[in-house]
Amino acid sequence: MDSELLHGFGSSVGEGVRRLEPTGSAWARYADRFLDQHVWKAQRQGAGLFSRTRRWMRGGMREALAGADILQLHWIAKWLDWPALFAAISVETPIILTLHDASFFAGGCHQTNECIRFQSHCGSCPMLRRSGPRDLSHRGFEIRQRCFAGRKIIAVPNSGWTKRHASQAALLQGIEITEPIHPGIDTEAFRPLDRQACREILGIPPDRFVVCAGSADLGDRNKGMGILLEALGLLPAGMRAGTTLLTYGAGVLPGEVRGVAVHPAGPVASERLLAAVYSAADVYVTPSQMETFGMTAAEAGACGRPVICFATGGLPEIVEDGVNGQLLPLASGAAGLTRALEEAERNRGLCKRMGESGRERAVAKLDLAMSAREYVRIYSNLFKKK
Repeated sequence: MDSELLHGFGSSVGEGVRRLEPTGSAWARYADRFLDQHVWKAQRQGAGLFSRTRRWMRGGMREALAGADILQLHWIAKWLDWPALFAAISVETPIILTLHDASFFAGGCHQTNECIRFQSHCGSCPMLRRSGPRDLSHRGFEIRQRCFAGRKIIAVPNSGWTKRHASQAALLQGIEITEPIHPGIDTEAFRPLDRQACREILGIPPDRFVVCAGSADLGDRNKGMGILLEALGLLPAGMRAGTTLLTYGAGVLPGEVRGVAVHPAGPVASERLLAAVYSAADVYVTPSQMETFGMTAAEAGACGRPVICFATGGLPEIVEDGVNGQLLPLASGAAGLTRALEEAERNRGLCKRMGESGRERAVAKLDLAMSAREYVRIYSNLFKKK
């Protein structure tokens, strides 16, 4: 289908891809940076991402969106001003909200965790140091409410877990929520590669037991890297001496963890190179405390690697315990990860079989083409209604 992708950061690559950078004065740009820092300081220590709904840089959106038959919103936080964005969209234009996290149905947080205020009205947010009935989350909730009013909106969750939460959200009452559509994996780019060749490229000795873990930001507490480091430190001394932790993503980790060597690949932008990182490992670990879907687990599975993770969020939709990995109770914590890693190291044959099952599962259920077909079906139905 004829489409165009508008993005906020980085370089445009290929036809139909264009950068949208809202315009404004130098003062407006400074104000946005200052207020982003203010919101960051307003969060409690260890809280997840909380983003502002209003931006001072908000010009040029009407021109950028002119002529759209359908507008699909993926992730607009820290980029687009909500009122300016919705004012630039004709009330006749259908809008698809792709629910990658909670930002479309909560007042500012991207992960609700145990908070259920989004089911009625956000306010007194547990993520904020100075929370109250009319705090930032309350104002963000009401701005979203006004933006959604009178619009033709369809919400598409990225997992069954996200759908269950979205169905309870006050902001999405009266809005059609479809069956989940997974983000999708390019199973040609993410495919098993020769393990020893990948280790040679990365400079990892061939005889190591390699545990891979990664995320965009290794310092994000929710991603659980600290729990994994603790788990590695609990391994028997002999196993620690033969184990390497292979990481990717921004952030700095110690050079070793009680004898476990840490091999950082750094931020990896290329899908082909990331496939090589996954393929160099014996096992992939997702120690996240919450994942609405779990893209890294899906990518690792597509590369034929067994996945060890906690049974949280959308991860049980990717990993079937004992089939393509190990699914652990969240309460098992670092000790649970340690036991799972010991079992994986002892039983390399089982690891190999689970990795093969992970590849089969990714091709059968998570391939990008399948997700694309589901979106085409939604677009086609919207055109029929126009």
